[in-house]
Amino acid sequence: MVELDSFANLALATMLADRLRAAGIDVRIDGEMLGAAVGAFPVDQTRVRVLVPSAQLDEARRVRDEDLAQDEAPCPSCGAAVPVNFTTCWSCGAEIESEKKLATVPATSSVPMSTKRWT
Repeated sequence: MVELDSFANLALATMLADRLRAAGIDVRIDGEMLGAAVGAFPVDQTRVRVLVPSAQLDEARRVRDEDLAQDEAPCPSCGAAVPVNFTTCWSCGAEIESEKKLATVPATSSVPMSTKRWT
């Protein structure tokens, strides 16, 4: 097994490991209990590592990089890759309206709260 990536916490490592398993890649998480040692040991010694077989390393990198790319979209003004949860481009400062954000915002009623009748 070789290291694909390392993370500061178990949650991030588990997210990647679950995605890799879904793609049929054998995964092992190393250091999952080190969270309790944060602060007692140097930071570089408490990282949680995601390990994959060396024969699957290239495929694992492709899956990881593909997932990262889906979390970004080009800025409509300058074309820079901007995380989809950003509302402002980090490169040119243009305001960005995210389709994902719009899809998750619940529709609001046009009726003012003071005129609603509760039964």
